[in-house]
Amino acid sequence: MSKLTNAARAAVVKALPGPLARAITQSYDKAYQNRRRRAEGRRRMAALDEIIGGGPVTTSIRNDIEMLRKLHGVLDPIPEMQFGLDDLLRRARWRMDQLGEKGIDTKGLDLLDVGAGRGESLMVAREYGFRSATGIDYSADYYRALEPDLDPEVAASIQYVEGNLGEMTLEPECRDLVTSFQSFEHFLDPERIMDQCHRALRTGGYFYTVFGPLFRAALGGHRFGVTPVPYLQNLFSNDVVFRFMYGDLDFRGGRNTYTGEPVTAENPFPEMNQWTLAQFEELFAASGRWRVILIEKGLDRDYEWFARRFGAAMPECSMDDLLVSRLSVILQKK
Repeated sequence: MSKLTNAARAAVVKALPGPLARAITQSYDKAYQNRRRRAEGRRRMAALDEIIGGGPVTTSIRNDIEMLRKLHGVLDPIPEMQFGLDDLLRRARWRMDQLGEKGIDTKGLDLLDVGAGRGESLMVAREYGFRSATGIDYSADYYRALEPDLDPEVAASIQYVEGNLGEMTLEPECRDLVTSFQSFEHFLDPERIMDQCHRALRTGGYFYTVFGPLFRAALGGHRFGVTPVPYLQNLFSNDVVFRFMYGDLDFRGGRNTYTGEPVTAENPFPEMNQWTLAQFEELFAASGRWRVILIEKGLDRDYEWFARRFGAAMPECSMDDLLVSRLSVILQKK
């Protein structure tokens, strides 16, 4: 089939039984993505060679702001995530579907979403049969901006609480499912958050989180759409990053995204807790109070070519640190 035209191949696949057709389509999609990734890697390496010469970087560049400026100028922009309502709901449904695939029936459950953000998990809760849906975040502004576009019955079914979960004490044993999406890399005290999630769950209830990029991963600095340089948080000193991000680029006026406080050179990533993969694995797997259903590492190989070229300049990072971008975790309270 490799010699068939794309149209002929599609016709053959369409005639196959559904599960087989999906498997073959996924195989072709994966092969295409791999080819695209290799082609992009070769093109980017050629651009890098103009800056660093052939071969890997073997010495530290932590204090080399000129290197950071050159990399910023030659690498392609990193696409920003889309936060339109349709995009949010699609991602929320995908996450809820993962629970069903693990045999977890959400009908009649009480849901609590911590770090609820724009509230997309709450917006789809009625579709999945939840009895109640409550979200907590430090601000409801993102959710309020989308609320007028919601079905009135959906909006009426949602309770959104503004507050700092790190300073709250949740009501004990009041929820059947606690979720948290794209937040655990931001929580300043993940251990306390986990304690509160455990406290809020009834015995036998579930905790479910998907989050990333992790801090040491390619895009772990969460500077999407600002600089295309992957791993800058590992490669360069805090002082260099601060001068570049908040001096050269005047990123967000030098203010913390969440608190509005001025950012300092001591910590140019104040929105991140900077936990490592190993720390999160210990947090989720080591406690005897949970039954582990899933701990899944999501790899980001789009920047593997860069990690291998600059790996020696990031000696404190393992290859897992550099390539594991996302964690998906499902736990059950014992």
